[in-house]
Amino acid sequence: MTSLQFIFPEIIPALNRNGQAVLSGEVWRLITPLFIQPAGLWQCLVNGVFFISFLPIAERLYGRSLILIYFGTGIVGQIVNSYWATTPGGISTSGGGSSTALNGVIGSLIMFILLNRKTFPKGYFLMPIAGFLGATVLVFFEDGHAASLLVGGLLGFYTSPKQPENLLPICRHDSQPELNGEVAYCVCNLLATIQINSLPLYDDLK
Repeated sequence: MTSLQFIFPEIIPALNRNGQAVLSGEVWRLITPLFIQPAGLWQCLVNGVFFISFLPIAERLYGRSLILIYFGTGIVGQIVNSYWATTPGGISTSGGGSSTALNGVIGSLIMFILLNRKTFPKGYFLMPIAGFLGATVLVFFEDGHAASLLVGGLLGFYTSPKQPENLLPICRHDSQPELNGEVAYCVCNLLATIQINSLPLYDDLK
């Protein structure tokens, strides 16, 4: 779908985020904004990097529940952005993009770290605390990505594996180096995400 927008640009106004259109009955606009990147190639590249960085490990941890996390938080983010765009001080957004869903996935990952903090190297528990506190602050700046991340954390809590010991070898500090490195890579990307959220440029990519 994203690639088609470069061939048929009219796809974007037909599928983008539009609160008034949703209220008029075009309910598909609650989910279709996740499949387009109205800001263009740069938005595709940024969201693409986050997609390949976070979704593979999230799928290993949450299995089919990742579908709920991805689309559930993505829809929440689109709804919140639609509302905040109409309020004083509301952020200006591009009308769509997968970043709200990706932030929801990030929320589920840092919740997994928090729930299983004893299996990670010391200090890793600070990452989810910083992530959730940062998202809470961004709520006051009316950033829909923050709402997605927080909802992703809640969904991660309720869908977290009941027997995580079957999955924890990928994150134990005494596990194989390449597996420990995978989680470290994920955590580093989380730090990068928090930093990007604080840059004015990121507002142009939403």
